[in-house]
Amino acid sequence: LIKELQQQDGMSVLFVTHDMGVVAEIADRTIVMYQGRVVESGPTERIFAVPERPYTRSLLASVPRLGSMAGRAGPASFPVIDKTTGEVATPETELPDRTETGAPVVELRNLSVRFDMRGGLMRRARARVHAVENVSLTLGAGETLAVVGESGCGTSTTGRAVMGAIRASSGQVLLDG
Repeated sequence: LIKELQQQDGMSVLFVTHDMGVVAEIADRTIVMYQGRVVESGPTERIFAVPERPYTRSLLASVPRLGSMAGRAGPASFPVIDKTTGEVATPETELPDRTETGAPVVELRNLSVRFDMRGGLMRRARARVHAVENVSLTLGAGETLAVVGESGCGTSTTGRAVMGAIRASSGQVLLDG
C-alpha cells in the first residue's frame, strides 16, 4: 500500500523500523545507524548483498532466513559477528532438540483484552476497544512461535498479557501448566 501510494501521489517515504525484512521489501535506499550515528548508507540491494561495515553485517546476520535450518534435526545457533571488528564466530554444534510431549510451556485459552476509553468530567467509560479477541495458542518446550500481524492488530497486547504486564479481560494464560 505504501509503495502504491508513493507511486500514485509521487510522495517520499521515510520509514523507521528495526524489521530488516520490511526494509528489504520497501526501501530504495537504507541508512544503518549505530549508537546514534550513521555507519552505512546506500542502495538497499547493495547493503543487503555486500554490507561494508561490521555492524551492518552483524545486523543482517541476526535475521533468520526461512528454510536455513532445513534438513537439521534441531535448531542451530546463529553466527555471531563482532559489531566492531566484523569477525565471524560460527558455532559448530547444533542445539539440542528440546521439543517434548506433555504440557505446553505457554497456553492461551480464549484470551481477550479490552480497554475502556474514558472521557467527560467524571472520566467514565465512553467506549471500549477490543484489542484482542478469543486468542488461543500453545507453545511447547523448545518450540519457537511467531505471532505476526500489522500494526494495531493485537500482537504486542497479546505478548503483554502473557507477561502479566496488562490484565486480560477474559480467558486464561497458563505458564508451565
